[in-house]
Amino acid sequence: MAHTTVSSSNIRHASDLTEQEEMFMPCMVGAMESQFLKMQCQILGARRCLDIGTFTGMSAIAMAEGILSDGTVVTLEYDEDIARVAQMAFDAATVGSRIDLKIGKAVDFMRQMVKDGDKFDLIFIDADKQSYIEYYELALQILTTGGIILADNSLCALCTTRHRISVA
Repeated sequence: MAHTTVSSSNIRHASDLTEQEEMFMPCMVGAMESQFLKMQCQILGARRCLDIGTFTGMSAIAMAEGILSDGTVVTLEYDEDIARVAQMAFDAATVGSRIDLKIGKAVDFMRQMVKDGDKFDLIFIDADKQSYIEYYELALQILTTGGIILADNSLCALCTTRHRISVA
């Protein structure tokens, strides 16, 4: 570990909690990906981030560690049981006060964000793959100039939505 940055205690706790609560571990953002998210927030100087698909909170925590000290991560989770575990991780994290967990359909929240004129510096899409195109189209409307959109498992998402993509 002398040549890499070890994940924070916040990230390690979220991982441990995911295992203790017997959540489906492969859905969790990995240690390297969480470090990447944190770094992207730091490079951007991000103040507001949107996490579409909370799962047990590792990506939201990583972004909260990387944003400016007065920043916020809004994270969207559909499943109440999963959100309960994520909230436990947020409550224990030193950056938990920077995280706003919303429970319900991400598309509905995002449509409201468009109406409200909300803007985000970084948007991370990591939810139900069949909705990626809709998430992406909505994300474009709430992304700040110079902001970035990151999509996890995007090749998997393309496979599930192949019938909706036309190639010219």
